[in-house]
Amino acid sequence: MISPLSSRGCRIVQLLCFVWVFSIAGMAQAQSLSEGETVSAAFAQWDGVFSDVEQYLDTAAFSDDSSEALNDQLSAIRAQALEQRERVQHQIDLTQKLLDALGSRPEDGQAPESEAIAQRRAGYELRISQYREQLAQIELALVRVDELTGGLSELRTGTIVQELFSRYPLPLSGDTLLHALKEAVSHIHALLAAPVQWYSEMEPQRREQLRLWPTFVVGIFSIALGIFFRALILERYGRNPDTESPSPTLKVSAAIAEGVARGLVPLLAFVGLALWVAQHVLPLDGLFGDMLRSGFWAGVYFITFSTLAMAVLSPDKPVWRLTHISPVAARIIGYASMLLIAVIAIDDLIVESTRALAPTPSMQSVYLSIVVLIKASLIIVIALDRWWNPDEES
Repeated sequence: MISPLSSRGCRIVQLLCFVWVFSIAGMAQAQSLSEGETVSAAFAQWDGVFSDVEQYLDTAAFSDDSSEALNDQLSAIRAQALEQRERVQHQIDLTQKLLDALGSRPEDGQAPESEAIAQRRAGYELRISQYREQLAQIELALVRVDELTGGLSELRTGTIVQELFSRYPLPLSGDTLLHALKEAVSHIHALLAAPVQWYSEMEPQRREQLRLWPTFVVGIFSIALGIFFRALILERYGRNPDTESPSPTLKVSAAIAEGVARGLVPLLAFVGLALWVAQHVLPLDGLFGDMLRSGFWAGVYFITFSTLAMAVLSPDKPVWRLTHISPVAARIIGYASMLLIAVIAIDDLIVESTRALAPTPSMQSVYLSIVVLIKASLIIVIALDRWWNPDEES
């Protein structure tokens, strides 16, 4: 027989549990309302930024500062939206688990569930519906961020293209091509005549003192010195043909030695001649001086980077290659890289040499189009996946 005291204690425990359950439900509902208000405030703030961006795009008045500021705001909205989406999805999953814990609704003919369970079920379903509405709004905001970010990018690109064509004429235009061709012929004639013009304008006293044979002697001596050091470096630090499986460290050191040694002969010849000319032939002014100075740096650039590129790729010695590519790919990448380096060096030579000739916009437009097309084509060839992925090479 159960005593009145124990019965009363059970009722008290049940009452406390009932109060605790409903207090938790009230706290959850209050939290849901608070989160809903926070999300609504965020949506209102985002809509304000979206309106600002749309108005800016409608004006089509590009500004670097304005575009950067609006782009930063859109990036911040994206980060906030992704964070909100993760949080709301977590709430949906959590509430769905609570709803699943209540079981399925009673079917017709079954005993109805209690009023407390029915209220709890309705509350959970309402919260899930509200969360899914928030999730849809967040997804919509992310779509708008992508669209407006693309609009800012298109406005920037369009402005750059418009400025480019306002500065340079269309390179494929017949008039532009004809004008550029005539000017190119004139520039070539001026470059070819530059040494003769430089010599003819030299003072008679200095012309009598000018001797070119020492320049050739210095050049030959520099080449001989380069050959000696080249043989010495390759013998001590170069690639030994008897080594079958060199270590990675040995490969790197040998590649550096190969690059330095093979570029040493022409580099010493260039430097030796340049120092001799600087001491005995200067002043080298005018167009001829520009040609020699730009030619010197273009030669140094080509020699340095082309020799290093071939040393790294090692097309003729696969065991010493630093990259895991086939011999065919190494040769194609190597020669394409050398050609690209040569184009860059020649481009620098032409630009610096003809700066004093003041090329017209028509000439610059056609020249830049040709150079960019060649560089882009070579870069595409070098970057093809089939060369870097042996499995895709046919």
